Amino acid sequence: MIEIIRFFIKHDHLYRMNKPIFVLFGILLLAGSAAGQTVIRGKVLDENAKEPVTGASINVKSTAEGTITDINGRFEFRTKQSLPVSLVVRFVGYKSQEITIYENEPVEIILVEDVNLLNEVVVTAGGIIRTRREQGYSTTNVTDKELTAGKAPSLAGGLTGKVA
Repeated sequence: MIEIIRFFIKHDHLYRMNKPIFVLFGILLLAGSAAGQTVIRGKVLDENAKEPVTGASINVKSTAEGTITDINGRFEFRTKQSLPVSLVVRFVGYKSQEITIYENEPVEIILVEDVNLLNEVVVTAGGIIRTRREQGYSTTNVTDKELTAGKAPSLAGGLTGKVA
């Protein structure tokens, strides 16, 4: 495309003679590049609270195309695939969900909690993840209520004074 523009700039007399053809060619080129894209948009919600799920990943199945949800659970991205499009939606603590979109309308995706996925995990100082039974030394147990009781702004602040 750039080479064509440079050619017409260099040969100004051709541009003036063929200006309508050049403009038509440019419009067709731009329309052709936008025509092969489908816009996928929607919102991801929690099944129980119907609250937005922030940071859920939405990907076109078997590709790297996709995005994550914003703070309101909304997402929007473009894909080169035409409808119908299969999406895979994932978020920690929820079951992965695969949906197929048939129309170019915003979709509402409801994620279901995966209670079997949330087992007790211990993260050691070296960053090694183990279950409590695999630990060879004592550990401190902090429940979710203890962690959020002080309304600390961060995880590290919530652990302050609770872990020996």
